[in-house]
Amino acid sequence: PNIVSACCEGSKLETLEVLSKSLDTCQKRLSDYLNTKRNSFARFYFISDDELISVLGSSDPTNIQPHLLKLFDNVKRLGFGRGNKRVIGLESSE
Repeated sequence: PNIVSACCEGSKLETLEVLSKSLDTCQKRLSDYLNTKRNSFARFYFISDDELISVLGSSDPTNIQPHLLKLFDNVKRLGFGRGNKRVIGLESSE
């Protein structure tokens, strides 16, 4: 009861409604963006939105390591060379 009355005072209700609508818009745009990335590289469909954001949000190629088994069948780890900018090998999970 106290939270309802606090939210209804003044323009707080309107502010919360605007913020909720803005959040919905941001989530839709993020989902659209992630879908464009999945359309350009179909293996991204095998990982969650949070994992895809983790992969795309980093300029460090080694950040893909935790997601390899979901992205590529039987690939456990990639070996990197030249300042972690070039893949030089891969390790099987077997």
